[in-house]
Amino acid sequence: MKKSLFFGFFVALLTVLLTFCVCAADNVVYLADGGSGDGSSPASPMGDLADAIVALPYGGTIVITGDYTLKNSVNYDGSLPGFISPAADGTIVITGNDGKTDYNARLVCADGCRFVCTANTTFENITIYNGKNKTFVMSGRFFHLTFGKGTKMESIEVHVIGGLDHTNSVISVPDDDYTKDSHVTVLDGTIAELTGLGRNVARYAGANYTGTAYITIGENGVVNKLFGAYRWGSKTVTGGNVDITLDGGYMPNFMTGCGSEEVAYNINVTVHITKNMNPANYFTSGDKGWRSDNAFIGLNPGALYRSGTNYGYTELDIETGSNITTEWIEEYVCVENFDTITGYKTADTTMSVVYLSDNGSDENSGKSFSSPVQSINRAFKLLGSKGGTIVVCGDTIIDTATEAAFPKHDGPVTITSVCEGVDYRETGASLAFNVDVFLGGDTKLEKIDISNVNGAEFYCQGNSLHLGEEITTTYSQNPMAIWGGTDCARSGTTIHNTKFFDYTIQIDSGDWYYVRGGSIRTGEAQAVGTIGNVSII
Repeated sequence: MKKSLFFGFFVALLTVLLTFCVCAADNVVYLADGGSGDGSSPASPMGDLADAIVALPYGGTIVITGDYTLKNSVNYDGSLPGFISPAADGTIVITGNDGKTDYNARLVCADGCRFVCTANTTFENITIYNGKNKTFVMSGRFFHLTFGKGTKMESIEVHVIGGLDHTNSVISVPDDDYTKDSHVTVLDGTIAELTGLGRNVARYAGANYTGTAYITIGENGVVNKLFGAYRWGSKTVTGGNVDITLDGGYMPNFMTGCGSEEVAYNINVTVHITKNMNPANYFTSGDKGWRSDNAFIGLNPGALYRSGTNYGYTELDIETGSNITTEWIEEYVCVENFDTITGYKTADTTMSVVYLSDNGSDENSGKSFSSPVQSINRAFKLLGSKGGTIVVCGDTIIDTATEAAFPKHDGPVTITSVCEGVDYRETGASLAFNVDVFLGGDTKLEKIDISNVNGAEFYCQGNSLHLGEEITTTYSQNPMAIWGGTDCARSGTTIHNTKFFDYTIQIDSGDWYYVRGGSIRTGEAQAVGTIGNVSII
């Protein structure tokens, strides 16, 4: 009886092991130019990358056994050659090494070719080749895109975008949802240009990126130029977040946290430098600092050119960057554009009171009525995350989406026209909202004249809003409405993951259209997220 039980157990165990081996084998597909097999072995490779990916619906490894020439997808705009990978749930690894044999494989790309991901994609032990040094553009579409060990670029210029290159009208991101995060990791190979969120975004009006671009450069990876958020952007797509980790590798030219346009960005940028980063491998092109064309060559969390600006919160974290010296920071880092440099002694340049007026200039100090800043984003920037008071001391109009998306702040911010006994309303100070306003932290308005046009509304986004005493309101159509949540249409399909809890809306004065504690949606089927413990006083 015991022998019978043991034999049965042995057979069952053997069956499981054999099943596991078969499944493991099924997760590897071989590929080569001219292949016509089932992909089960190097002697029977498939001949089409799309077919190979279809054979791996839950992810797996595609082993190229020589040269494979990237073919155009039939549903890609014929005016731009490109490949759209079929969807897969797991990670697709494209390699020239199956663990037994190194096939010296090459992925051969046509001139001006595009590669568009629909799954997490990793390249390793493979050469990406053109032969004419032409551009090859790869869009991650918010899937994880990794260039791992043994990746090489030969006679080709590779451009990588974590989100999407908007050069093709038939391609969008999954669910047309631009609130998602992008992930690009470069551990080997040479990337000519890396863009974290979107490229050519002006070509698509719906590309309102609000997620975070996570970028890691390490080991032997080379990124010549790094655009944290946008390359060839627009005046309206200026938001989002960027999180960059420099864990080794090389960056010969520059890093801009925002992008190449000379516009006002509102992007939170964080740069981490680890002990593995060798500063001698960075910014070796010969130029450094502000160049004659007003571009900053080095580590810059703002816009590439001096005429652009960034109103988002910026931080350089060098706590573990043991190779970084004060001299290197002063030579290669745009210190003036970082709000905080953790691990480096800098004076606190934030203010508790900032003066604001359309008659001012963002080059002003903002410290007095005679030297106000011009944009509310600049006022928030000078206050820093701890909050403070913005004094509206002249006519001030908020009429762009960038200005109306108040930056994130931890401490409360008060917006008023009265300071130190002076009432600037007596000389015409007022605040006009011509677009919807989205709060970035707890906010109070008091002793101020407010006007609005075009039905502008407040969206608290789970932050507390206190409309205090002595607020006078005027309007062309309706008074401003107040929402405790957000505009679901603006937030995309991931709104169902949004949670707003524990905030208060208090109204002491002014004329308001209506107050609702939750979020607005444009249809009954649209998700609105989760909202709770809202107090309306």
